[in-house]
Amino acid sequence: MKKTTSKDLSKKLKRYSALTIAVSGIANLNAQDGWSGIIDYTIDSSTSNRNYAIDAYGSDGNPEFSFYVNASFAWVLTSNTINTGSILGSSSLGFAYPYALTSGQSINNAQITWFSNSISYQSLMYINSSSSCVANWCGVSSQFLGLRFHVGSDLHYGWARISASPNGGVANTLTIHEYYFNPTANEGVEAGQFALGIEEETISKTKIIALNKTIALYNLPDQTNYRVFNMSGQQILDGKIQNEAYVIEANTLANGIYIIELQDNDTKALIRKK
Repeated sequence: MKKTTSKDLSKKLKRYSALTIAVSGIANLNAQDGWSGIIDYTIDSSTSNRNYAIDAYGSDGNPEFSFYVNASFAWVLTSNTINTGSILGSSSLGFAYPYALTSGQSINNAQITWFSNSISYQSLMYINSSSSCVANWCGVSSQFLGLRFHVGSDLHYGWARISASPNGGVANTLTIHEYYFNPTANEGVEAGQFALGIEEETISKTKIIALNKTIALYNLPDQTNYRVFNMSGQQILDGKIQNEAYVIEANTLANGIYIIELQDNDTKALIRKK
């Protein structure tokens, strides 16, 4: 990897300053307790691979949310035993219809239309007798389910980023891209955003500026390790940084979406960002 001088770095940071993205608020997506995860998992009604479950609380074998597809439906079920889950949406005639939220919409106790398995179905999309797709998720790409679940008397709010593709009678598909739940009880989140945990405080002021195939980092801790992954989880680049600012030249990477992971070498605080 090309070594960038401080002079070059100053030029790059000045050039990219209008594109600065603060990463405070990014969750540790490598969490061991299941509060968050990058999945990018597709279930398909034309195969035997038709369901997927999210077990957020401690990965205890009692999933809070389960997703299913068949030739007519894509739906999500919530646990009504341990860690009862519910989904933000609307209802009609005994059916619940989860909302397709856009990035930044609030998910908290101010919303009152939460539905659990006490209602018949929680339909993401439905192919009717006229082969038309109805409900809120017909052909929706990369939007958010508002989710919450109980741990005792406490509520934990979160979201799952989902894409849904209807193809009635042939192959309905549902992709669960990623999910996040706020570990702080009774504290809301915004769709697509992460709450900052105490363990990330030492690295929370780090800033990332990404343009084309150059990634500029500044406000770094004294010693920072970085890794870059593709969306299949394969590590593409890695290195160690001992400066407050640094530029990663990624000219060899193919166009696409990647994840950068930064870790404070002293405190082991960890953040990731797409």
